[in-house]
Amino acid sequence: MGLSFTFSYWYFSTSPGVRILATVSPLMAWYVLTFLKKARPIWAVVLGLAHTFAVLGHQTNLLLIPAFLLGLWCLHERTVWDRVKMSLYYLMILVAGVLSAYGFVGRFVYYKKTYEAWLWWVFAYFHVPAWGGYEASAGFQQGKFAMLQAFLVKSRPGNVAPPFTSETAQTLFLYVVLALLVFLLFRFGHHFKENRQVVWVSLLWISAFVPFFVWWEPWNIEFWVSSTAPCWILMGVVVSDLSRQWRNPVLHFANRSLVLLIWTGIIALLFFYNFQDPGQKKKPTQGPKPILEAIDWKVNPDDLLILTGINTIPLYIDRYQKRRYLSLRSFFKKYEPKAGAEGPSTVPETKKTHADPWKDLMGVLDQTWKHHRKVWVMVEVVDENDPWYGKFERFMRLPMGQLSAFFHQYDLAPVSYNGNVYYYELKKTVGSKKQ
Repeated sequence: MGLSFTFSYWYFSTSPGVRILATVSPLMAWYVLTFLKKARPIWAVVLGLAHTFAVLGHQTNLLLIPAFLLGLWCLHERTVWDRVKMSLYYLMILVAGVLSAYGFVGRFVYYKKTYEAWLWWVFAYFHVPAWGGYEASAGFQQGKFAMLQAFLVKSRPGNVAPPFTSETAQTLFLYVVLALLVFLLFRFGHHFKENRQVVWVSLLWISAFVPFFVWWEPWNIEFWVSSTAPCWILMGVVVSDLSRQWRNPVLHFANRSLVLLIWTGIIALLFFYNFQDPGQKKKPTQGPKPILEAIDWKVNPDDLLILTGINTIPLYIDRYQKRRYLSLRSFFKKYEPKAGAEGPSTVPETKKTHADPWKDLMGVLDQTWKHHRKVWVMVEVVDENDPWYGKFERFMRLPMGQLSAFFHQYDLAPVSYNGNVYYYELKKTVGSKKQ
């Protein structure tokens, strides 16, 4: 219940992002791991398959290899030879599964025919300057607020319930977490003896993810979702231990009642703090929601909306609006020369293809106008000052300014929504200069 009412888990469970899958799938692998205490060593094959699925959900789940390996070696009920066999089964299936999936997609979907081109594609995330590379001090400075927001929403209108303000709720929750941490350290020997696998997997999970995301994209709470799962499991272990203290029946009952009362209060605090009445919330000014609202305000479902397709906007449209749009990333991808993609420097240049994507794109626009439907273009497509515009040009290896020049041969009428322009109406003008 604590995990389900955690803000980041709650929020991203209704978001078309990837972190919930990347959180739940390694939990499934961890669940499989618990069976290896009594199951035959060959059961580690299932663990390898489960972890492979988690890695395909997000590459960062590879960081959990040490956690699951140590989880195997914590099984002192098994012989050393059993643990060696389970480790080999697990690693072989994981390596074979991940490499097979990436090899197939890289070769037959993205046509990376050389090892260098394939390797560059696999680690393409690290070639984006905006992600990664933060020093520990700067990353922690930006990430410490995201760590708290992973559990509690950043702000909410008014008080939670008088006299609790938002600051009071956050402080109370932090004190409870710190108190449980102290109890964990105070009885670490007991927990290590009784719950060795749970303790090690949780600690190594947190130790792998927290430093990485302090370095990667520390301000983004989406990446802190996965760390909340082992946190709740550790807190649950500590609370369970606290509720079992005292042998005297009266003291035992009083202690258990007090622990359950405090724990229930924390869960209730999470629920009421993170829950926000849509009627009370302020109008959002950033993120995908205002963009979706602006699109829904003006764009008809059978109009044509043109966007870059390299961010999450198409995912949100598919998830919430089910409308027609043109992803320029997918459109230009069709014109890449399949036989020539031999390295990271290969680009979708129109000279290498028989078809002209710009002429075909013009045909798409004409066809839409012919059916008396409107064409709308997102700011990220035509505004060279928009950060996504530059990213798209570099990502698709387009000549600088060519994309903007193509759309500016038409009339662009800005559409203002709550004081912001998210897209333009593209109007066909008589005597437009053709490209």
